[in-house]
Amino acid sequence: TGDLWIGDVGQGAIEEIDRVLITQSGLNLGWPLYEGTRPNLGAGPAGLTMPVTEYGRSAGCSITGGVVYRGAGQPRLSGAYLFGDYCSGRIWSLHRDGAGTWVQTELLDSDLTVSTFGEDEAGEGQAATPLSIQANTLLARLVDTGWLMEERVGARSLEGRGRREVLE
Repeated sequence: TGDLWIGDVGQGAIEEIDRVLITQSGLNLGWPLYEGTRPNLGAGPAGLTMPVTEYGRSAGCSITGGVVYRGAGQPRLSGAYLFGDYCSGRIWSLHRDGAGTWVQTELLDSDLTVSTFGEDEAGEGQAATPLSIQANTLLARLVDTGWLMEERVGARSLEGRGRREVLE
């Protein structure tokens, strides 16, 4: 769609997701007057663009922006924005319900330090976390039965020697 999704790490209390439509420009997302929808410095000027969702420190401490899901393996997630939290290991989806309200759904609560998102050639969502400075990676791939966890060394799979488990 060309829309821009922004995972905005909060200063002290609130992590937020902002969405800028391709047709929009010059938006004021509220910083430093607001952290998420919470006023920092009193009421802000009219016309601020508020986040589509937010969460506090009880759910995580460093949001990792994600991808819009375009794969075929999880039809219920088609068009949903996938994002996570580096500290808590949680991964969520964000979509609009039939009434147009944004709905945030937890998909995975893990021990990952989610540092990036991507998608494979088929548009299936992936989240990754660095394991060490030798470029080992724990990759969470969205598959039809849930999340498949794979440990990879560099760009090569461990070809069955790594940890693989499906998390639902």
